[in-house]
Amino acid sequence: MTEEQEVFLRHIQKQGLKRTAQRDLILDVFLRTEGHVSGEDLYRLVREQDPTVGQTTVYRTLRLLTEAGEFYSPELEAIQDAMAAKHKFELTSHLLRMIGVCADCRRQEREKKRDITKQPAVRAAARGSRR
Repeated sequence: MTEEQEVFLRHIQKQGLKRTAQRDLILDVFLRTEGHVSGEDLYRLVREQDPTVGQTTVYRTLRLLTEAGEFYSPELEAIQDAMAAKHKFELTSHLLRMIGVCADCRRQEREKKRDITKQPAVRAAARGSRR
């Protein structure tokens, strides 16, 4: 079982769902597909292998995949392989951790800063000063 399959299996188990042949097939087709694949593309590819799989099942499985946090990037795979070769080590596993702030939160933060700068300045003088 691949790392991606293990992540997905753990996720669906946490959700109280069962591993099914259809979910396994959808995951397998998804992982074998290079580049970007739309939900409709994935549905078509899965149906080529099993015509009994419904569109709803494909889209629900895609939602589960998204919730599980999986994604594949050929560019990142190539970079990690190049780095492993450069430093002469065998890559047995990898983890990409991205930390950031979403667009909505950045917008809210900018609006807060704008609101603060619009407020009138308050001047305070110490007692006894002659200003």
